[in-house]
Amino acid sequence: MAVATNGVVRVQHGTATASATGQGSQAKATGADSSATAEGTQAKATVQGTDSHATAIGDYSTATVTGDNSEAIATNGTHNTATVTGNDSFAGAGANRELPDGSNNNYNTATATGDFTVAVAGVGGSDNTHNTATAITDGTVQGGPTEALAGVFGSGNNYNTATGIDGGEAFAAVNGSSNNYNTATASGGGIAGASTDGSYNDNNTATATGGSSLAVAGGLGSNDDNNTAIATTVTDSVGGTAIAGYFGDNNTNNTAIVTNGNNSIAQAGGGDGFLSGTPGSFNTNNTATADGADSIASAGAGSDNNDMLAANAGPGETDIVP
Repeated sequence: MAVATNGVVRVQHGTATASATGQGSQAKATGADSSATAEGTQAKATVQGTDSHATAIGDYSTATVTGDNSEAIATNGTHNTATVTGNDSFAGAGANRELPDGSNNNYNTATATGDFTVAVAGVGGSDNTHNTATAITDGTVQGGPTEALAGVFGSGNNYNTATGIDGGEAFAAVNGSSNNYNTATASGGGIAGASTDGSYNDNNTATATGGSSLAVAGGLGSNDDNNTAIATTVTDSVGGTAIAGYFGDNNTNNTAIVTNGNNSIAQAGGGDGFLSGTPGSFNTNNTATADGADSIASAGAGSDNNDMLAANAGPGETDIVP
């Protein structure tokens, strides 16, 4: 065990190490080959586990690990919080191992709960603030990882929320800049992306539930706002795909819903990613609903200036309103 406070190592036993620099800083590592590093006013790093590591650099930042072979990093800003509870897991707030650089990434929260989980918030750029990433699993879902990324690989991404549950992978405001207030939720092996691969995309919501389901709202373009994609799969087969306001610019207020999806597709506004591969712009207020297996619904996708269109497809049906 190792304990350090205010620049002084107070306890050193075994192979654990601790370092604390700054007024009110605290670092404590318990477990073989574990380490805790705290730098900054009231910075705090705590480890309970073997070969685990916690790094908190920045005023009022906190990194906490409970588990073996895990890591929590809260750096490149102030008031960041990274928490891991589980083995072989990672939480990064403000930075991670692959993207250590950045600045003014403040008030980000990353929480990884369960084994083999990953949560990353406000990473890969600068001025990413108030992003929340939560990855949680009880180990009942087999297969893919449980992962959540919010405000990652860009700058000026704020107030984004990503939640991955039991094998779900959630991405909110990823691979772009100035994307705000986006929400992605994925569970049971689903994948959800809200404002991915684009900039200035706000208030998009993507929800994917069930194995192989995919929901994408806003992104791969600019100024795609207020889009909603919901994909629900009731089996673990092919799954359903819902895409709203994606693949083009200035696509807003589109809604795509897949219900009881199995090899089903709903796309509203934006581009046509499945039929023609054509991007679309200025498509607003379109709605596509695919309800049941092998259904396809497409409204206002793949061309320009399509508004107020609706497509509805039942099991085995195709409804395309271009």
